[in-house]
Amino acid sequence: MVDKYGNAVSLTQTISSLWGSRIVVPGYGFILNNEFQNFAPYREAEEWPWPEHPNLPGPHKRPRTVIAPTIVLDRGKPFLVVGTPGGLRIPGVVVQIIVKVVDFGMDLEDAITAPRFYSHHAAGDLHIEGGFPAETPAALRDLGHSVRDHVLLTPYFGGANAVMVLADGTMIGVGDIRWLGAAAGPE
Repeated sequence: MVDKYGNAVSLTQTISSLWGSRIVVPGYGFILNNEFQNFAPYREAEEWPWPEHPNLPGPHKRPRTVIAPTIVLDRGKPFLVVGTPGGLRIPGVVVQIIVKVVDFGMDLEDAITAPRFYSHHAAGDLHIEGGFPAETPAALRDLGHSVRDHVLLTPYFGGANAVMVLADGTMIGVGDIRWLGAAAGPE
């Protein structure tokens, strides 16, 4: 969000799973998260406990979470404000949007709707959203990569929202259609 004075805020709202715990606090209207699931998963009884595992539940510990609210500055002033839900995919989504805008000169809407990719070192698969040229996943498979194809514009790849501030002060807001996002501002 960017206000008329140029103050910018980016955030990553997280309640973990979609709709979190699915419990709304009566009288207050917010949903409780279910972040506890983000601690290390319990294994079979013969493997438990893992005293050396850094992500075990315990006193004064918080589960791992991934957030990356980002404000890109140009000469000390906000140029691009971006955030997205999406768990482990959040940093990649944010970086891909920034690279498309800053390095490739794409307009903000095209950068947000362009196909995305994701890989996690532990999973080994490269996830590719539909919309890349057919040669791209084929070439990656030929190089020995395990590629998982996804449909075009799936919520799996986040739901970014962003505001770009042009040199003349004009603000362009874009909400990701993957999560039915939309931009709003004064008329």
